[in-house]
Amino acid sequence: MTIDNKKIGKRIREARVKRHLTQEELAEGAGVTVSYVANAESGNSCPSLDKLFEIADALSIWIGELLCDNVRESDWVFRKEIMETIKDCSEGEKTALLYHLKFFKRILREDEELKETIRQWDRKKGKQPNE
Repeated sequence: MTIDNKKIGKRIREARVKRHLTQEELAEGAGVTVSYVANAESGNSCPSLDKLFEIADALSIWIGELLCDNVRESDWVFRKEIMETIKDCSEGEKTALLYHLKFFKRILREDEELKETIRQWDRKKGKQPNE
């Protein structure tokens, strides 16, 4: 699978326009420059995963809405980013991160409101939960 910068850019722009934000407002909310937003929206560049999280947060959307038409296709992106994030961690830090990840996963699956939100995201993407 290849990442289509044009599609990601289109999704960023659509989400921004839907929320009645200017590129300047999005840039400020995401902690990037206006030219960064413009290049991302045009598909001339693809923001790093860190910046996509910031942009998604500034747009109040789930990052999966920007990344891919199918979350399953983006699995390798998340795995790579996780590995990049922990590569300089000590064993103790990795253990703590794993503990927190497992704890958060359990919370996601037990909290009824979160479960419904996840089901809505999955339905939106045409995916069944736990696929």
